[in-house]
Amino acid sequence: MAQPWTLLIIRELLHGPGEVDKIARGLPGLTVSTLVTRLRSLRSAGLITRGPSGFGLTEAGRELRAVVDFLGAWSGRWLPAPGPKDVDPGLLVYDIARNTDSESLPARPVSVVVEFTDGPPPRRWWLTLSRAGASAADRDPGLPIAVTIRCAVTTLSSIWLGHRRWLDALDDGSLHLMGDRMAVRAAVGWIGTSRYSG
Repeated sequence: MAQPWTLLIIRELLHGPGEVDKIARGLPGLTVSTLVTRLRSLRSAGLITRGPSGFGLTEAGRELRAVVDFLGAWSGRWLPAPGPKDVDPGLLVYDIARNTDSESLPARPVSVVVEFTDGPPPRRWWLTLSRAGASAADRDPGLPIAVTIRCAVTTLSSIWLGHRRWLDALDDGSLHLMGDRMAVRAAVGWIGTSRYSG
């Protein structure tokens, strides 16, 4: 049962049920065929179930949240900031979107554009933010742009994981926030940092 990827799949399903493609989006190093095999194994073990919305966690699976949270908090305290080759830009923006507190978001949908100065294409991403939730895409959703964030991939990942502060990155020029002052302050609050940032 304790196979590689097991807790990472559980972590993905803690964000809610979903089909294979949704689960795979948060696990870019895992092939779909291996993911399907692992899902079957976890279902046999009684940790996940299959319903109308896709795969979801059973009560036993949900109890693993404490383990996932412990490992996340531990990594935030003890693992070094990831290097340029360790960060997937799309996964970073996706992780920010799905961990944003929707109650703090604006009532009407807006976009925050993230422009990476390095890394593989695409280098421009859109965070769509509203009380209904948040999403990430590499295509313009056609919504009003509240703020544009411009930085290296490692700068945003270091801020997100708690290795750097927003203000420090602004002060040293490694991060640029473009937009109305009030919107910039709001956007920093909307995005914040990961729950495992320490």
